[in-house]
Amino acid sequence: MPSEMEVPTGLVDGPAVPDRDSVGQEKLIELAESIKTRGLLNRIGLRRKADRFEIIWGARRWMAMLLLGWDKLPASVFEESEASVEEMRYVENSQREDLAPFEDAKALRRLLEKHCGRVSVVAALVGRSESFVRSRVAILEWPLDLREAVQSRRLSPSVAAPLVEVADDIERRRLIAYAVENGATAATTRYWAAQWVSTQAMVDLSVAPPPLVGGFGPVAIVLYPCSFCQEASDASKHRILRACPSCVAIVEGGQPVASAAV
Repeated sequence: MPSEMEVPTGLVDGPAVPDRDSVGQEKLIELAESIKTRGLLNRIGLRRKADRFEIIWGARRWMAMLLLGWDKLPASVFEESEASVEEMRYVENSQREDLAPFEDAKALRRLLEKHCGRVSVVAALVGRSESFVRSRVAILEWPLDLREAVQSRRLSPSVAAPLVEVADDIERRRLIAYAVENGATAATTRYWAAQWVSTQAMVDLSVAPPPLVGGFGPVAIVLYPCSFCQEASDASKHRILRACPSCVAIVEGGQPVASAAV
């Protein structure tokens, strides 16, 4: 059980690994004003380390109280191992709605490191499913553009996750921008990713080495009619394009078309 005590401000150190990448000064001032007006509603959590104390949770409250010039901090002081501290920190912080998914992912990764990568153990400790733990930590390995979209909360993890399959950087950034602008759902981005993967499969087939005639001898050139000019040419040099019906109609001389795929 923790000890409830008033700890001198000068003996308190911030968390060894902050849960947040940054704390906005404006938000910090707002919190300080709230504490000044209403008082501290919840004590901060501290871990005793020799003759000093490390913050387990409540780092923003601690910084706000420093702004207010408090000499002593109301705290719950624990005598816990480092692994136990990480567990308590995660459980406490995960209950706050303003903890971003990327920060949540880093906290889960630290827990996995403390427990030798055992997902089942960490999932049980934090009250989450194993699939949630795996998918949340996977965010840390996503391409930078997707990580930034999630970190800035422009996309939720579930909406962003399917776009990991889009390996082309330019196309992925285009889809991210479109998803943000139009409020795409996870089902929509899954469809986009599946379409991109299937298109790549067609590209791979089109550039595959043509078969040998009879299994030996000269290489046979596979001819295929161009969708635009209808002239047959080397299929290995073709490219797969996608266009909406209006653009296809323009390319084909304004004639109505039944399909948007070219």
